[in-house]
Amino acid sequence: MKIWYLVAGLVLAMPYGALAADGVLIPPRQDSIRVDGLLDEPAWADAAVATNFIQQRPDTGEPGSRATIVRVMYSQSALLVGFECVDAAQDVRSRSLGRDALLVEEDYFALVLDTFLDRQNGYFFQVNPNGVRRDALFRAEGEDRNNDWDGVWNARCRVTDRGWQGEIEIPWRTLRFPAADVVAMGINFERQRRVVNEQSQWQPVDRQYSVFRVTDAGRIEGLRGIQPGRSVWVRPYVLGRVERGDDTSGGQYRQDDWDQKGDVGLDLKVGVSSELTLDLTVNTDFAQVEVDDAQVNLTRFPLFFPEKRDFFLEKRDFFNFGSAGNRLFFSRNIGLAGPGATNAGQFLPIHYGARLTGKVGRTDVGALFMETGEEGSVPQRRFGVLRASRDIGTRSRVGVMGVLRTSSRLGAADEHDNLAVGADANLRLSSDTDLSIFGAVTDDLDTSREGTDDATLGARVRVSRSQWNAFLVRETIGRDYNPAAGFVPRRGVNQTILAGAYTPEPNNRFFRRFDNHVNVQWIDRREGSQETRYVHVHPLAFTPSGAEFGVYFDNSRERLFEAFPLGAIEFAPGLYEFSVVGFNAGSDPSRDLAAEGRLEVGDFFDAESTSLNISATAKIVPHFTAETDWRHDRIRRAGPSEVEFRSDVVGLRLRFDVSNALSFNVYSQWSRADDLVLSQFRARYVFTNESDIFLVITDSRTDASFDYEPRRQEVVVKLNFARRI
Repeated sequence: MKIWYLVAGLVLAMPYGALAADGVLIPPRQDSIRVDGLLDEPAWADAAVATNFIQQRPDTGEPGSRATIVRVMYSQSALLVGFECVDAAQDVRSRSLGRDALLVEEDYFALVLDTFLDRQNGYFFQVNPNGVRRDALFRAEGEDRNNDWDGVWNARCRVTDRGWQGEIEIPWRTLRFPAADVVAMGINFERQRRVVNEQSQWQPVDRQYSVFRVTDAGRIEGLRGIQPGRSVWVRPYVLGRVERGDDTSGGQYRQDDWDQKGDVGLDLKVGVSSELTLDLTVNTDFAQVEVDDAQVNLTRFPLFFPEKRDFFLEKRDFFNFGSAGNRLFFSRNIGLAGPGATNAGQFLPIHYGARLTGKVGRTDVGALFMETGEEGSVPQRRFGVLRASRDIGTRSRVGVMGVLRTSSRLGAADEHDNLAVGADANLRLSSDTDLSIFGAVTDDLDTSREGTDDATLGARVRVSRSQWNAFLVRETIGRDYNPAAGFVPRRGVNQTILAGAYTPEPNNRFFRRFDNHVNVQWIDRREGSQETRYVHVHPLAFTPSGAEFGVYFDNSRERLFEAFPLGAIEFAPGLYEFSVVGFNAGSDPSRDLAAEGRLEVGDFFDAESTSLNISATAKIVPHFTAETDWRHDRIRRAGPSEVEFRSDVVGLRLRFDVSNALSFNVYSQWSRADDLVLSQFRARYVFTNESDIFLVITDSRTDASFDYEPRRQEVVVKLNFARRI
């Protein structure tokens, strides 16, 4: 360790206000500063100071290897944070320029705010040395995290000859907190030095947790004369589109059939009170949303695709109910055609919608209402969601939820009014043990439909300690359980999951960490016969640089109750047991050139299988990233009449960030199974906070016999303009 870095840090800290005592900051009130990344205003001399960061990794409990000094003050309009990360300039790693870039492989400074001091929920703000901003909302100390939330705040950073530094300004109107004469909040800070892969915090957090664990956060006190956001944000859009072709497999394509369309719409965000926010949307459009990644379905159940649309990403975690494979509400059912529609996966018109979220005392409340228009085989539908969750102690809460979907075409296949209601609880049993339980029932609101096995019930116990964690899940799903606005791939089953991980961290020159985990899953039909048993064992090793390698073993026992077709192969009903062995490895992801791969060989039911997945990333040119990946699956049944299923998905993603405001993205993917080449070019220019303009060009082509005939083309220009009134 170079002693002069620590000496420099102490010298830098000396001229400033009193150091925090016992994790409490009492910042002075000052006028707003000029956010330019330079801590040269005289006001910073009186700021409250937080320093003496403690390592979480690699040397848990030891002081940070380089000094970090944070200064905090506030004005009537904003929280002001200045920070200095002492380091050698050549050791500062920072590449990204685009808003919300993933900064895990770079240097960063982050802070969390627990604005209601409930020790569960809050805001996350993160910057890198280039001044890139990333933010999130989190619940249950990070168990639910909305990384797609974009708050209105400002940050500027600079690299200096002794490291890097920055200034952050977070307007009070961006936050929700109780209105009071004197306000206190939970607060913590985190720094990453990527050159040595070190994370440290002002108030230390055990290594099995993250900085989102606001139970361990410090406090900021004495905030007087501040008001939470109650402003009104108006965000209209205007859009122009030209398109030709058809997304359906039988659609006709002509070179001269360009359709020209224009559209307008409006989003409105209203601070109803200091703790409640109302979002309104009219003629909602998602033309700028990135296309879904191609997936190959090697199962007999529907695949899960993540939500990417802005309106539904914000506050989405609050509306979570159930488990990953049993969701009472799934927002992709709103405004997207489902698997059974002729235009599956395509956007449907959303006429209007409203969402109310916030706190009333110790209770979080949320309501959502949306109406979608008729399109093709999909009728007009309305969706209503009500959610409430009440805190009953530190990191414990109970809640209820109701979801209603109505249809304008009752009596058609799967078209009926549907109601789903449930209750859940997340309980902290001890400092390292949590219990989660939920139960729900559904009703198709149609007396002609019979079925009494229409409930689900689940529970999870989780224990987390510094070097190991384990959880047990038990869940039952009725045969008639049918949340029409949810996602449930299997019904009529009882499933049990037992999983655990042992993660020692020797932190020597060869190995930083081991991640040895086991997952065992049983799924039985409600009548008692076993459908699935799955065992996964995976020892994994990480080097100090972040490189990884491991080997894993999977054993499956599957009972098919009906034939399972997969391409040219059909698996007959019966009982099967099969295994695969896998190998995975990856280089240091922070390097200019990085790669990772996975190879699986073994069996698949009564056939042989091989799966290969390779991806690579290049960051040679400043602010330009190229990523490519290839997944190959081959399933072959040997014999006199040999048959095989083969799938390849190749993707290429290019990103060029000209500045924090201007970025270009290209994404192209080829799927052998879908006979499709899909490409999208996206350019975005942010000209003010929350205001931007998009240019999106989408092209899809069929690759049957490699002729690459055009299938659909679209060009969209969309202008969003945001203004606070």
